[in-house]
Amino acid sequence: MHTKKSILIFLFLGLLCTAQKKNYDAPFYLSKEYYNLRDSVKEVKFRHSFYRKGLTDEEKWTFYLIRDTKYSTIMFFNSNGLLQFSNSSMPDTIYKVTNLRTVYEYQYSKNFNCKEIPKIKHKFYYPLSDDYLLKRINYNARGYVGGSKNRNLIEKLYGYTFDVKNRIKEVSEYSPSHFEDSIPSGKMVKEDIWLRIVNFYNEKDLVIKQKMIRGPKDDFDSSFELTLETVYFCDDVELRYSYDNQDRMTRVVFYGCEKIVLQEDYVYNDTQDYIEQVTYFMNGRLAGFVLPTKRFVKRFNQYGDVVETNYIPDYEGQSDPKMRPHYYTYEYDNHNNWIKCYMYLEGTKEGEPTMIAERQIEYFK
Repeated sequence: MHTKKSILIFLFLGLLCTAQKKNYDAPFYLSKEYYNLRDSVKEVKFRHSFYRKGLTDEEKWTFYLIRDTKYSTIMFFNSNGLLQFSNSSMPDTIYKVTNLRTVYEYQYSKNFNCKEIPKIKHKFYYPLSDDYLLKRINYNARGYVGGSKNRNLIEKLYGYTFDVKNRIKEVSEYSPSHFEDSIPSGKMVKEDIWLRIVNFYNEKDLVIKQKMIRGPKDDFDSSFELTLETVYFCDDVELRYSYDNQDRMTRVVFYGCEKIVLQEDYVYNDTQDYIEQVTYFMNGRLAGFVLPTKRFVKRFNQYGDVVETNYIPDYEGQSDPKMRPHYYTYEYDNHNNWIKCYMYLEGTKEGEPTMIAERQIEYFK
């Protein structure tokens, strides 16, 4: 689910809030960096411009589900680089919103100073699963929740406590109740705490574990999610992180209900500072549903875009057309954001692609 004094001032603030990969200032959750977008992106429109001749509607749907380039059909960002509008309906062959029930509009605290937002020491790289290490700002989103017939307001507020070293000890995520298009309260009430995140640090002040504790708020959601994998809120839900000697994350483990729900292992390029390979183990609801196997490996280029996916059989002799390797090639604009993606989803990157996706990207001047 998720005013302007001058364009110059807001662009300057946007630069202040933008994180660089090589320092410890991670970006905001729901920022353009979170979606692997560079520079002053204002609007992104996504469509499938080509399907291989002969594909049935069922095959198109299957390839839509298993593709590795999952993007909202339309995303707007404000001048601070934060998501303002998103639509997650299935892309059409033209740029348009195909399902109004998948539209979300976001608003954030006004006049915030990004230097005053509490942050965790963390080196950000795409595609790390590091949602709960990123900076958070109070926001509200309007959209259709579950089977609701009307647009609801989802409000998120964040409260912090600190340890003796001024590190974030605990984060409380508040979710005040709202019905339809009501007005955000902006109030942090104990009864509205949906999630408490308790941080544990190593000697280098890097977070090595986050304990996830369900708050008293019990009418919002009954599960915890990371990278689309979910688990019910058992007493042992936690995230564990490992790092190399350069403070780069090398592994994340999502543990809950006495099992590993998700594990990702990261390999960095030897000469350039980017993640070139991720090995995944997904043991939650996606395994066996959308994904053909629990284990798979993705390779990425220097821009953080996936170029190859290979599935690892769960058992000897496992065979499934969905297990065929995926290959991707790209065309980029002068901001190094891709604008055309050729998807080869049938085991070979020779000949005609299975699908082609295009993005129309507009930037702030």
